[in-house]
Amino acid sequence: PDPKKQQLVTYYEKGRLRGKWVGPYIATSLNNDSVAVNSVVLEALRFANKRWFRPVFVFFNTGFQTFNVWRDFWRAWKNTPGLSVAKAVARYKQAAPLARVRAFGLPETPTQQQQQAAVALREAEEARILTVTMGDLVAGRTVEDSEIEDVFSRMGLLNRVAEHPHRVLKPFRAVLNWIRKAGDFFETLPKAATLYEFVGKGSISDLTPAQRSFIRRRVGTPDILAGGTLKPLQNEILLFSNFYVQGIRSDLQLATDPRSRGEWWWKTAKLNIAPKLLALAVIYGLAGHEDDDEVPDWLKRLRRIFLGMTEYDLTNYINVPLGFDDKDNPVYWRIPMDDTGRVIGGLTWKLLRTLTGDRDVMQSAMQILDYTAGQFPGVTPTIGAVSDVGQFLAGGRVYDPFRNRFVLSEDEAKARDWR
Repeated sequence: PDPKKQQLVTYYEKGRLRGKWVGPYIATSLNNDSVAVNSVVLEALRFANKRWFRPVFVFFNTGFQTFNVWRDFWRAWKNTPGLSVAKAVARYKQAAPLARVRAFGLPETPTQQQQQAAVALREAEEARILTVTMGDLVAGRTVEDSEIEDVFSRMGLLNRVAEHPHRVLKPFRAVLNWIRKAGDFFETLPKAATLYEFVGKGSISDLTPAQRSFIRRRVGTPDILAGGTLKPLQNEILLFSNFYVQGIRSDLQLATDPRSRGEWWWKTAKLNIAPKLLALAVIYGLAGHEDDDEVPDWLKRLRRIFLGMTEYDLTNYINVPLGFDDKDNPVYWRIPMDDTGRVIGGLTWKLLRTLTGDRDVMQSAMQILDYTAGQFPGVTPTIGAVSDVGQFLAGGRVYDPFRNRFVLSEDEAKARDWR
């Protein structure tokens, strides 16, 4: 490298400080990555996040898995040029064999279709279109060696040491492992579907570097291996922050690129903005009032359903009214949106609420600010837990901001006699 661009890297050898001039990229990796990766505090956070919080939030959370199916589908449809909803569904069906092999592996007697899917999977992984899954990341696999090991294992080319869990835990582990593999299956679907959309009648090797990068970064789960030198640090303090940052960044590139912004915003308007306008029209305009004889009964019933929806659901979901239950409570179907679309739709709804004049303007403005802030990844519970334990041991009362109250009442706090 150019001597003017070289940087000094220092280290200790037998107790003596040594230094070498190296290239800027090597210096950045050694000076920054080593601090972020090897910090004792960070290791403690990583242990807690890996062993408990990430598995609970992602691996074994069926609610998250269900939400993720819709989020990835809408992101694939919206970001892929020329892809209609009907065609996306057809590509999903075509991608199912590949996704199944990636998640569950090849059976002992695979069909011809499954063997072809395994070949396509190997080609996609060799082309760096498919890398690690979210499940791999949560399990702590962050190096390429682990990816290769997993690929060989799924293809039956690697004999791992078999695990023998306790017989009491064995059925529970089987269920949890199935939930994780199902998550990998659904995570693979959008990327494999877009892969087949780009390939057409050709082969995976014909894909251009730009198309491979597009599938990896802009379809389904964002590129989880991308990030700066402080990614190991920020991703342990702010859980899943790298997913959020990489997803929003790649979506904004599509939203501002002259070649893609027209179609991207048109799809966003149809998916994320139009349902908010329709809900507002039903609540405030189309359905009129209960005593208005000129309004059809079905439209009045529709308005009652929307009035029965929570503000949270109206802000964050596409809500499809279905009717009423036996107790005359509104029944509706909540359809999740992609992350970027959810933010745009949520801000649209809050702004529309402000324009109706039905609420105090300042209160609505504060709701917009609160909503925007609430979309950013939260701090790992490990940090809050350490603070709460310290406060409890010191004799203080621990406050629960989610329920807006103290965990223990004054009488309960006074009654404890453990010290």
